[in-house]
Amino acid sequence: MAENHSDVNVLINNAGIQNWMTVSDENFYQKASAVITTNFTYPVHLTNPFLGLTSLDTIINVTSGLAFVQLTKVPVYCATKAFFHTFTNALRYMLKARNIEVTEIIPPGIRYRSWRKWNS
Repeated sequence: MAENHSDVNVLINNAGIQNWMTVSDENFYQKASAVITTNFTYPVHLTNPFLGLTSLDTIINVTSGLAFVQLTKVPVYCATKAFFHTFTNALRYMLKARNIEVTEIIPPGIRYRSWRKWNS
């Protein structure tokens, strides 16, 4: 990657899917696996090659307020975002000596009724 993108200095991890589910759903495991792979595995996997870039000075990870206040209809989503929040904090500490700034963005929630009104 360094030979083709040696000047890249910012990585933004903004991956997320949210599936409503319960553990009694017939396809719970498949839904959960998709959420885990997208929200957890991909951003962590993508971070690794970027750490090899000497030009990298900023990593921005987008998490969710649902990392802190869980919603039972999206249990796996909440867990993956809580993991990503924890990973971001650890990454910030681990990369401090390399002067790589690690920032977390926690987008605000929206009012569902307002959203429906605007999109009807």
